[in-house]
Amino acid sequence: MRVMSRIATATVTAVALAVPTAIVSAGAAGAAQGGEATFETAAVKMKLKRSAKGSHHGAPGVKVTAVVRKNGKPAKGKVAFFVKKKRMKVVKLKKGKAVYRLPSKLKAGKYLVRAKYGKRIAKTKVAVFNSALTVNQTKFTISKSMSYSELPTLYGKVKYKGKKANVGWVDIYQGGRNKGGSSSKWYVTMTSASKGKYDFGTRFASKVQEKKPGTYRFKAFYTPNASFGDYVHSSWITVKVTE
Repeated sequence: MRVMSRIATATVTAVALAVPTAIVSAGAAGAAQGGEATFETAAVKMKLKRSAKGSHHGAPGVKVTAVVRKNGKPAKGKVAFFVKKKRMKVVKLKKGKAVYRLPSKLKAGKYLVRAKYGKRIAKTKVAVFNSALTVNQTKFTISKSMSYSELPTLYGKVKYKGKKANVGWVDIYQGGRNKGGSSSKWYVTMTSASKGKYDFGTRFASKVQEKKPGTYRFKAFYTPNASFGDYVHSSWITVKVTE
């Protein structure tokens, strides 16, 4: 009986020792899996890039690009963009990038832009400036037989980032094609801005009068310096040229 008792005791001890070992192994495996999940979450990185600090009211908005990487590689999936608290658009990632351009109709002010990918959120601030270029008239009819003094005048006001424009130039381009500045073949004429105003007199009309009969569209652009890196444009100016 003593022999059997010892054998039974040994068996129970062996089982008791074996069970905790199995539990510890399972726990270690679970911890390893949990560690991988935490690592993957931590490895998702997202940042936002702006095309500019701000844009002018009525002009194309700032372009915000979300760059998302997962474990060092371009992520896949979708990014939701929010302006303040409003969800604006969901964009599919392409090569780890999602691009969203703010609406041109946003009122002047400062806006918080958020991008969300899964549980990751990135933020940036964008300004919409209170800028405007007005014209005294948006539709003209010019006869090729008109004398210089009979031609209509073009003038207006310029507000740049909430202030009257005291320096800079206003250029006019046919079709609104301002790329290339004054060297562009679409360039028509220019004048300076001062105290928030500009005045072409009849010079603009005389340039258009030289064209063949027909209807043409133009836009005026204000820029504070010669770099033309930043500008405010007018609404369309439509001119009909007759014989």
